[in-house]
Amino acid sequence: MAELKEELMSTRLREVGGFAELKEFRLRDVEIEAQTKLKEQQDQLEESQWRFSDLEGKLTDQTVRGRIREVEKAQSIAELKQNIDNLEFQNQQQQLVKSLEENNQIVNVEDTIPSLRHQIRFYAFEIF
Repeated sequence: MAELKEELMSTRLREVGGFAELKEFRLRDVEIEAQTKLKEQQDQLEESQWRFSDLEGKLTDQTVRGRIREVEKAQSIAELKQNIDNLEFQNQQQQLVKSLEENNQIVNVEDTIPSLRHQIRFYAFEIF
């Protein structure tokens, strides 16, 4: 009977040892699972940070390109306004030249009027 009790105690000790070892394995499994999840979350965080940096860079590029386009448009508008001003000035010059030419013709006509009157008097005198 003592042998059976001793064997029973031995079996129970092995059983308790097995349970302790099982708990230890379960604890290791939980630790490994936690480390795996932590690593996955760190990887996701790194990927999110990379995406954020990439998007931030694209946004900066788009902003800079937008500003460049705005400056180019403003420059084009300024050039067009300058062209309009130049054309308006040329038009005014042409109108002034035309006006001066017309005035010159009037002066020439006015200069020839006395001569024509003299000729008319001369011919009128000869006819009568």
